[in-house]
This record gives sequence, C-alpha cells and structure tokens, in this order.
Amino acid sequence: MLKVVVITGGSAGVGRATAQAFARAGYSVAILARDPHPVESACEEIRSNGGRALGISTDGADAQ
Repeated sequence: MLKVVVITGGSAGVGRATAQAFARAGYSVAILARDPHPVESACEEIRSNGGRALGISTDGADAQ
C-alpha cells in the first residue's frame, strides 16, 4: 500500500524535520509552504536520501 503524508509548513523547523522523518519511514511526502525556494530545498533533501517528495508553494492562511 502506498503511504503518503502531507506536511503544511514543511519547509523549515519542526515541519521540515517531520517531513524528513516520514520520508525515512518510507512515506511519500508532500511539502506545502509559502516560499517556493525552501520548499524545493526540503524536497531535494528528501530525494537525495532516496525518498519521494512533492513540493507545493501555497498560503494556507489565504482562502483566495
């Protein structure tokens, strides 16, 4: 079974560490955060360790 986790605020701090931990546990990880550069950096970190990651730049606080 495919295991997927979505981490909001996953480009830095606790969110980034959480995304890395899930990736190490075999989950595919979607990282959502506002700034696209740290999002992609977090995804590249996971991919470089053999994980699967998708980065999405979005602002979850803005309904528009």
